[in-house]
Amino acid sequence: MGNLINSVVTRLRPRFAEHHVTVALDPHLPSVPTSYMQIDQVLTNLLENAALHTPPGTASHIVATHTAETVHVEVLAEGPGIPEALLPHIFEKFGRAVASERPAVGSGLGLAICQGL
Repeated sequence: MGNLINSVVTRLRPRFAEHHVTVALDPHLPSVPTSYMQIDQVLTNLLENAALHTPPGTASHIVATHTAETVHVEVLAEGPGIPEALLPHIFEKFGRAVASERPAVGSGLGLAICQGL
């Protein structure tokens, strides 16, 4: 899982030159049988959302930990956040969690794809 995460971050880094991305991987992450392409797509969508919806200079963090039975991967962005009223709708197709003072960007499919995968 760590190699996959680092690969996605390395591939996307040039596209997000105005954002800082940190990666914190548990040094003992187990191997996980998963679809490389699907997890790559999920991480790509989440990092793209973080960059699109936060101001330049904002940091994003990928943190991967594990318990005995589960690997947890989080993508955290230090941005303005999603307005609470929009939270129930962020995984809907073509939904965009945009506050009125921010322009809408993207197609609104990224998080729906993540949920589907």
